[in-house]
Amino acid sequence: MYFTHHFAHPETLSRVHNWLTQLGYDHGRIETGTTGIPRILMVIKPTQLDAINMLISAAEHTDPDGFPSFWDEARQPHRTPEAHPEGIPYQGLEPHASVIGWHPLD
Repeated sequence: MYFTHHFAHPETLSRVHNWLTQLGYDHGRIETGTTGIPRILMVIKPTQLDAINMLISAAEHTDPDGFPSFWDEARQPHRTPEAHPEGIPYQGLEPHASVIGWHPLD
């Protein structure tokens, strides 16, 4: 199963990653993301879930901000699409008229 968790600070994420590898969790099954909200993604067995939650809880007790709330995640900068390239002129959709016909069924 996949397990994911968000952290308030990258330092807490790093601490959890180090603790997990020291406890013997496979380094190849632990993915961390540090852009935006720090997060961890792991492939685990269901029997490992409680132990991982306890480890993360212990690490977050040392973090003054703890688990980030929805509002912390919402304040992150959003990615916007890149501007239209200058060399290609923009051709928007133009309104057009069409005839619609209706005939009663015989």
